[in-house]
Amino acid sequence: MSNYLEIVTKLDDPAILAQTLREVGERLGFTCEVGTGQLHGFASATRPADFIIRKSQVKGMFADMGWARAADGTYTVVYDDYGRAGGRVRQIMSEVAYHYSVVEAERLATREGYTIQREYNQAGQVIALGLAME
Repeated sequence: MSNYLEIVTKLDDPAILAQTLREVGERLGFTCEVGTGQLHGFASATRPADFIIRKSQVKGMFADMGWARAADGTYTVVYDDYGRAGGRVRQIMSEVAYHYSVVEAERLATREGYTIQREYNQAGQVIALGLAME
């Protein structure tokens, strides 16, 4: 049976979220649709979302997942509970939350006049940001 779940986040900048999803997707091997569309879940259930990762993009995911803008301006993660199989949804949510903070920090530092240098681990995750005054 299909049942969409929502997870409230503090992510509120669509440009940062779009960049985050693009960069995380490049590393994990998926692309994200940007713009209002429909999530497709189990048994043809649908829900609107502003950013969508299709189940066909991620091995082990059985329903689409997405981010929908809430009335307060933050983005809520939306997914069909049938799609949790294999832990892929949790992994993607964790990666996006972490990388969003990296992109947000970079934008703030750049705005203050710093140049940014990313340091990566072997898995391709950002583990440190180097800052230098321009």
